[in-house]
Amino acid sequence: MIEGAIERIHLAFESGSYDIDTYKERLRKAREDINNLDEEVRVLKRKASNQDAISNKERIEIINDFLERVENEKTEMELNKLYKKVIHGMLSVHIITL
Repeated sequence: MIEGAIERIHLAFESGSYDIDTYKERLRKAREDINNLDEEVRVLKRKASNQDAISNKERIEIINDFLERVENEKTEMELNKLYKKVIHGMLSVHIITL
């Protein structure tokens, strides 16, 4: 898609729709967009690989810990921590299985 944008920029320049300064600016912007998207892909891949570090066994342990502790916890702060821990574990499973 972005590569198509670069091709359209070249065609616009060759047809005379863009002067040299506009061409250079549009080309610079398109390349900048490509670099930004590439960086986002790298970040998402790194996050996905970090998610893989959580094994299914660890996820089950998180859920079991939650089930054991949720009944006994009395403070909202501790309950909140438990809920966050189990939700994070579930989101990790969901992200990996997408």
